[in-house]
Amino acid sequence: MMFVLFLSCALAAPAAAGFEEGRAAYNRQDWLHTILELRPLAETGDDRAMILLGNMYNEGYGVEPNPAKAFSLYWHAATDKNNPEAMDAVAAMYTSGEGIPQNYNAARQWFLRAAQLGDQRGAMFYAMIMYRGNKSDTDDVKPDFYASYTWFSIAAKETTDPKSQDMARALAAAIARKSLSAADVARADQEIAAWKPLDAAGLGPAPAEPKN
Repeated sequence: MMFVLFLSCALAAPAAAGFEEGRAAYNRQDWLHTILELRPLAETGDDRAMILLGNMYNEGYGVEPNPAKAFSLYWHAATDKNNPEAMDAVAAMYTSGEGIPQNYNAARQWFLRAAQLGDQRGAMFYAMIMYRGNKSDTDDVKPDFYASYTWFSIAAKETTDPKSQDMARALAAAIARKSLSAADVARADQEIAAWKPLDAAGLGPAPAEPKN
């Protein structure tokens, strides 16, 4: 038993060190060393490495821009590891139509998935989509002011950044004032007070993988 514990710790240490070295190289824009450190980790399923490599392919940092490759890396980090940062990235790419056909329904689902894990950015963007809605040849996301108010309020609860908190509260207040009844606001406030982030196991199946 002691040998198994020692072996597992010994095997975990290089991966952790490799990621920290890769992240340090990424932060100093040393793209070659970033790839050398992070690509092996990404290939073994390290979601943190997938996200940084995805950023490189998405922005063209040290590599030819390849939004489709970036999307694939984000997708696997989001679906295989339930990483909320990757979920936000998948949703953002669906919103912009970079690397994948634009799809507001899919973006909405992925932002909500991140928000349900307690991700403040996912909550903010999901609330924005539900406030505005979107109608096109491929999408029909109807505005939902109740949901928008609820998730802006949850975003205000989840963030520790004062500016983001003030923005979320102001948007929720504007929706309450203009678009909801007092009874709706009272009901939503009860749900918001009781709300807690889900564990990843409580998310249910991920949205379907897009077809090439």
